[in-house]
Amino acid sequence: MAVHIISIDRSLPLDAELTNEVRKAEDILKRAEKVALERGFEIETDLLQARSAGPSIVDEAMERKTDLIVMGLTYKRRFGQFSLGDVTPYVLKNAPCPVILYHQYLPE
Repeated sequence: MAVHIISIDRSLPLDAELTNEVRKAEDILKRAEKVALERGFEIETDLLQARSAGPSIVDEAMERKTDLIVMGLTYKRRFGQFSLGDVTPYVLKNAPCPVILYHQYLPE
């Protein structure tokens, strides 16, 4: 199962149509599907919109009785220091299963 969550700003309705974000998310999910199929796996994908990604990931994992969460993350800086942001720490703290973090090194 591959899930992509689009975080919706509180100033917008939860069902707001964010065409660019949806297009990007669909491309990401299509790539995940392609990689899985190339390796002989079936995969189900889901695109969700939520106020906050962290609680949504944890809720989905609980609902689906997930065995493992694999999260991709990018290098972020906050106040000049490396930062995991808000989503990753939330998931690590509240996940009902093991979590693997994946960071792809991209040379500058």
